[in-house]
Amino acid sequence: MEQLLEVEMISARVAELSPASQRQFAGDHAGIARDLICRRLFASVFTSNNHPSQAVSRSPPLALTPPVTTMGIIKKTIYTGVLTGLGVAGYLGAATTVVRPLPRDDPLFASKIYARYNAHNNGSAQDVVVKRIPLSKIRPELLEKEGDLALEFCRGVWSGLGYRFQRAYLERKYRGPATSSQLWTVPQLEQSDYDVGTQITDHFEVLDKTPTAITVRCGDTPRNPAPRDSDGLFVISAEVDRERGEAVLGLKSCFFVSARAVEGIQGPMPGWMEVLHVWYSRLWLETGAWRVTK
Repeated sequence: MEQLLEVEMISARVAELSPASQRQFAGDHAGIARDLICRRLFASVFTSNNHPSQAVSRSPPLALTPPVTTMGIIKKTIYTGVLTGLGVAGYLGAATTVVRPLPRDDPLFASKIYARYNAHNNGSAQDVVVKRIPLSKIRPELLEKEGDLALEFCRGVWSGLGYRFQRAYLERKYRGPATSSQLWTVPQLEQSDYDVGTQITDHFEVLDKTPTAITVRCGDTPRNPAPRDSDGLFVISAEVDRERGEAVLGLKSCFFVSARAVEGIQGPMPGWMEVLHVWYSRLWLETGAWRVTK
């Protein structure tokens, strides 16, 4: 928790800077942050891969045993030390913007997907992390055809360093004959078109794909289509703001209980875990963005 408080203190100080100073801070620390992220994540992944892969079958779809939840994985990932580098924390705080909770008029809440999977309209933990990048820094071929930028960013999110530890963890536990048709390897994650129905590391499934966003379900194995005690939606988005000459990358999250009606307006995460999730999302977004830049 001391590391978490340090990260929050740095984020608060960065937030006090003017927008211009924040951009300068992000630019000055970009190389250092990328180096620290690479070294820490590679160390975590290599350590986790020192043991033979062991595929473990999850409970049948309707079993009542608790699933391995997204929140648990977030906690495990953060505490590997990814954010212990204070330069990384400061850089992520300056390079990304967080909105939490989502505004009530956010399109996600009016979508058919949200109505279907949160049928009880339970309280949720929600946020969106956004990063703006000048179009001059985006790979030009990704701006020629609508949809290419969002798809390539999605590929970067899943194949990038921000997801390497979680991917390795899930692979050790759940890769096997029953999940052989899912995306597991970095080359698979780099090359997939992420069409509706694509299943990722036995924890995510693509529900919707548009030229600007790809929506996935999380919280349990996609082999369990039923309502869950741990459920959620991720929206991975990329749009072009021609007026400002920027690409706008986003990672929107919404976690809820879908198995039953829950009283109150609070989501399923305690407050401290929501903070951890936001930092994980920042890391995930940042390393995913590397794939679309020159």
